[in-house]
Amino acid sequence: MLRSTRSRIVLLTALSALPALCIFLYSGWELRQQRIADATARVMLLAKGLAEIQQRHAESTRHLLETVAFMNVVRQGDGEACSQLFARLLASHPDYANILATTPQGDVFASGVPFENINLSDRKHFRDALTSKQFSAGEYIVSRTTGEPAFPFSLPILDDAGEVTAILIASFKLTVYRSYLQEAGASEDVIIGIVDYAGMRLFYHPPAPTNPPGQPVNSGVWRAMTGTQADDGVVRQVGSDGLDRFFSWKRLRLRPGGAPYIYCVAGMAANDVLAASAAITRRNLALWLLAALVGCGGAYLYGHAVVVRRLEAISRAAQALGQGDFAARTGLPPATDDVAQLATVFDTMAGQLQSHDADRTRAEESLRLSEQRFRRLLDEVQTVAVQGYTMEGAVLYWNRASELLYGYTAQEALGRNLLELIIPEPMHEEVRRGIRRMAVSDFVIPAGELYLRRKDGTLTPVFSSHVRLRVGEHVEMFCLDVDLSDLKRAEAAALKAKDAAEAANLAKSVFLANMSHEIRTPMNGVLGMLQLLQRSSLEAEQQLYVEKAILSSRRLTRLLADILDLSQVESGRMTLQHAPFHPRDLQEAVRELFATPAAEKGLALDMRTDAGLPELLVGDEVRLRQILFNLVNNAIKFTAEGSILVELIALSPTREAPVRMLITVCDTGIGIPPERLQELFSPFTQLDTSGTRPDHGAGLGLAIVRRVTELMRGHITVDTMPGEGTCMHVVVPLALPDGDASPAEPGRQDHTAAQPIDPRPATAHLHLLLAEDEATNRLVAERLLTQAGHEVVCAEHGQQVLDLLRSRHVDCVFMDIQMPVLDGIEATRRIRAGLAGEAVRNVPIIALTAHAMKGDRERFLQIGMNGYLEKPLAMELVQATLEQALRHARRMG
Repeated sequence: MLRSTRSRIVLLTALSALPALCIFLYSGWELRQQRIADATARVMLLAKGLAEIQQRHAESTRHLLETVAFMNVVRQGDGEACSQLFARLLASHPDYANILATTPQGDVFASGVPFENINLSDRKHFRDALTSKQFSAGEYIVSRTTGEPAFPFSLPILDDAGEVTAILIASFKLTVYRSYLQEAGASEDVIIGIVDYAGMRLFYHPPAPTNPPGQPVNSGVWRAMTGTQADDGVVRQVGSDGLDRFFSWKRLRLRPGGAPYIYCVAGMAANDVLAASAAITRRNLALWLLAALVGCGGAYLYGHAVVVRRLEAISRAAQALGQGDFAARTGLPPATDDVAQLATVFDTMAGQLQSHDADRTRAEESLRLSEQRFRRLLDEVQTVAVQGYTMEGAVLYWNRASELLYGYTAQEALGRNLLELIIPEPMHEEVRRGIRRMAVSDFVIPAGELYLRRKDGTLTPVFSSHVRLRVGEHVEMFCLDVDLSDLKRAEAAALKAKDAAEAANLAKSVFLANMSHEIRTPMNGVLGMLQLLQRSSLEAEQQLYVEKAILSSRRLTRLLADILDLSQVESGRMTLQHAPFHPRDLQEAVRELFATPAAEKGLALDMRTDAGLPELLVGDEVRLRQILFNLVNNAIKFTAEGSILVELIALSPTREAPVRMLITVCDTGIGIPPERLQELFSPFTQLDTSGTRPDHGAGLGLAIVRRVTELMRGHITVDTMPGEGTCMHVVVPLALPDGDASPAEPGRQDHTAAQPIDPRPATAHLHLLLAEDEATNRLVAERLLTQAGHEVVCAEHGQQVLDLLRSRHVDCVFMDIQMPVLDGIEATRRIRAGLAGEAVRNVPIIALTAHAMKGDRERFLQIGMNGYLEKPLAMELVQATLEQALRHARRMG
C-alpha cells in the first residue's frame, strides 16, 4: 500500500507538468506562426524540451528511490526480499535497466536482475552518494548486471544518526530516449544528444557510426557548454557530419548550486531552418499527445486505485496537494470521527487553495493576452523601428518598421548579429563596449542621432533609444529607432534657404555700403559748398535759400543713415554697445536738438525724469538716443498745437538688475486711426499717403524704433486717440554698473545731431594735412578748415601723405580711405610703423570717409586712427573731432 501511495505521487507529478506542456505546445505554435524565423530559438526549445523529459525522469527516479528507501525490507537489508521487490518494480517500470542495493562498501546485496559478487565502489554515482549523503547522478556506464549502456542514479539510506547504511541505485536505460524520439517522429536532420558531466555521449539522434554512445562529444560544442556560467546557450559549429548547425544546450543540476550532471543538446542544420521548424511542431504535437496519454493514464490509475485505509487517503491527498495538485481531495464521506473531521478540514483547505490557483491562472492568462497585444502593437507600428538583441548582439526581435527602415525582412535578420546587419564598421568597437557594459551593469547606451547601415549599404539617419530588460536570468537590449531622413532633408533644405537668405542679405549690405559711399561722396561736395556759400556775403533771400538747401541735404543724410540702420537690424549684424551712461543726458540731448523746432511750432517741450531712476545705467546710449529722437521728431511733426511730454521712469526696483526703464513720449497731435495701427511700424509706410500731407518723411523712423527696441530685448506699445494725441511707451532692460564704472566717451557719431563743441577754444593756426582724391570734396574740406583759421596742405593719395610728412611739420592729418596709389588704411599703417619718420609716428589722424556702415569706425580706429568723420561733413563736427583728437594726442604724448 505504501508503494501504491508513492506511485500516485509520481503520477501526480507527471500530471502537474501538463500545463507546462500545453504552454510549450503553444510556444511552438506561435513560433511556427512567426515562420520559425529564429534558428537559435528553435534549437534552444529542443534542448529545453529534452531537458524537461530528463528532469522528469530524474525526479521520478528520486521519488521511486525515496519510496523504496522507506520500506522495511530495504531498511532491514533483506537481500532476497529486496531483490523480489526490485524485480517487481522493473516489471512496472520498463525504463530502468536495473534497480539494486549495495552496502556502504559497494557490495551489491540485492538486484532486480540476477547478479554474482558485484562491487560498485568504483562508480562515480556510488562515491558521490556516499560522500554527499544526497541523491546523486552518475555517468555513462555499461551495466555490470545487464551488460547494456545505462545512466545511474544513487540514493543513500541513512540511519537515525545520519550514517549511510545502504545505497539504492537505479540505472536508466539509454535506449528509452530513442523510443521517445521515434514516437515523436523526430526529423533525421535534427541532432539530439545527451552528454554526461565529463562530455561523454549518453545518447545521439539520429544514430551514426561516428557518434556512438560512450565517446566524447564535438570539442567545439563541449567548450561552448563548459566555457560559460549560463545553464543554457547557443553555439554555431560545423558538426561531425560536416554540416553547419546551430547547437543549443541545457545544463541540468540535481539541486540549486550543485554541479551539472547532464547536458541536453539539440542541433539543427542552418540551411534547413524551415524543415527544422516543421519538425519542432510535429515533435511538440507528439510530446503533447504523449503527455495527454500519460495524464489520462495517471487519472485512470488514480481514479481506480483502491484506498484501503482512510489515513492513507489523507496522506496521499496531502502529498498530492504538496506537489501542486490543488484538485486533490481525500474522497472520504463525512463522518463524526476524528479522522473524518480531519479529512473534511483538509478538503476545505484544498478547495480554497484551488480557488486561489484559479485566480492566479486567470491573472497569468490576462498577462499573456496583454503581452500578445503589446507585441502586435510593436509589430504593426510603422514609424518606430523596434529591434531586440541578446547581450551577444544576436537579433531576437525585428518588427515591420525595422524591415522598412533597414531593408532586411524579419526572417533575414533574426539570429544574425547587429554588427553585421546595421552597424557601420567605424562604430563596431564602440557598440561592442556599450553592449558589454549593459550586460554587466545598469548602464544603458545613451539615446542620440546615429547613421546606421541599410541592406543596400547606404547609411540612414536615425534617432536611436535603448532599453535594458532583464528576462529571468538573461539581459536583453531593445532599440527604438526613428527614421530622420525626412527631417534631415528638411533641415538641409532649410539650411540651403538660410544660406541663400544670408547671401542675399550680404549682397544687400554690400550694395547699401557701396551706395552709401557713392551717395555720401557727392553729398559731401554739395553740403560743403552750401556751408561755404552760407559763410559768404549773401543777401537775406539768398541766405534763406542756402539754409533750406542745407536742411534738405541733412534730411537726405539722415534718410541714408536710417536705411543703413534698418538694413543692419534686418540682417542681424547690428550689435549693441554696453557702457555706463547718465539717463538724464538723454533728455538733455532731446532738449538741445528739439527745443528750437518745438518753439517754432509754438509747442511746449516738457521733460520729466523719475526720481527713482538710477544716476548711472549700462546700455547702448546712442541707440537709446536714436529711439528718443525718432519718437520726439514724430511727435513734433504731427502736433500742430499743445505740448510734447518726454518722461523716463524706472519700472523695477532700482537696486536689482536688470532695471526696466520706461520711455514715454506723448503729444497732443492728430492721433492714429485704430485700423492703421497694424502697419504703423512697417518700413516705408506713411499713414497719410495723399499728396497734400503737410509733413514729409520716408516712413523709416518707427520701423527702426521697433527693431532697435526688440534688439535690446524690450517692447513698444501705442496708446492713441484720433484727434486727441498719441503716447508711445518703450520699455527696455538695462544693467547696473560696477562700483568703479563711469560714463564712457561717445563711441559713435550720432547721425541725428551734432556733438557739442568743447568750450575751450581750438588751437589757433594748426598745420593740417588733408588727403582727399576727389577734387570737389578736397576743395570743400580745404576751405572749411582754412576758414577756421588753419593752414592746410593737400594730398591726392597716401604716398603723397608720406612724402609731405617727411618734409614738413603737421599737427593733424585728415585721411580719406579710398584713394589711388596708396589708400588711407595702408598709409596709416605705414605712418604708425615709422615709415614716414619717427617724429610723426604718433601724429593725430582723423578718418574722413564716406564709409558709414556698422563696424567701419571701429575698424579705422583699430589700425591707429584717432578720430572718425562721416561724409557729408558738418563744420561743428569737424571742430569737435579735431579738438578731441588733439587732446587725446597730448595725453598720449
